[in-house]
Amino acid sequence: MNCNERVEAEWSRLAQPDKADILRESLAAMGNRGRDVRPYGDGQTAEVIVNRRGRINGS
Repeated sequence: MNCNERVEAEWSRLAQPDKADILRESLAAMGNRGRDVRPYGDGQTAEVIVNRRGRINGS
């Protein structure tokens, strides 16, 4: 997951390099877990590959 994806999913925040903005963004982030995202898939990739390969090979 890159920086843009983390910001879009609300896991990270961007702040201007000044104390007031850093404090404001830090306080706004407290208690926020962000959206449930799965940047690396759902854990079912191997099963999908096996099933598709079987269809291609005629099994």
